[in-house]
Amino acid sequence: MEAIIPDGWYETSGGPLQQLRDEVLAAPHHATRDFRVLVGGVLWRVAAGRYQLVLGEDSPLREVIFKEAHDSVAAGHTGREKTLERVLRRFWWKNASEDVAEWMTSCPTCQAFSTETAARIYFDVVWRQHGGAYANRVVEDMLRSFVGTNPEDWDLYMTNVQFAINDSRSDVTGFTPFER
Repeated sequence: MEAIIPDGWYETSGGPLQQLRDEVLAAPHHATRDFRVLVGGVLWRVAAGRYQLVLGEDSPLREVIFKEAHDSVAAGHTGREKTLERVLRRFWWKNASEDVAEWMTSCPTCQAFSTETAARIYFDVVWRQHGGAYANRVVEDMLRSFVGTNPEDWDLYMTNVQFAINDSRSDVTGFTPFER
């Protein structure tokens, strides 16, 4: 079975993907438990009853996929998990999850909106009631304890942080902000 794959978009010959493809071609019916070589010599991964086109680590199609799965109007700059699900619905490559996360952190639209939202929440919720020096340290420490390994979820905890600060007795006044 000779491949009819345009040069460059799949993987250069001799790489790990080519080796996997050769192993699958050598298997009975050109299939293993997780991979198939189908018409045209194209390698597919089978996961959850779905076929995913297998791409090499150097495939330029990955950038096109990211733009369609995250940046496009149809995708709407959704978060990491939704973008990853959209990618893996149709494609697979080693370290796809890490690559999606990297794409998300480099997306200028998402970074600008994150920054704008953070500033608005900070001024509306924290600065207005507590001022700058105290709020910076306390809010940062409290958010860090809430978000743990998911720092991108910080905004989900701002209401909790505000309540916790307002419910904490001041060493100076002896009252909570709720009691003032």
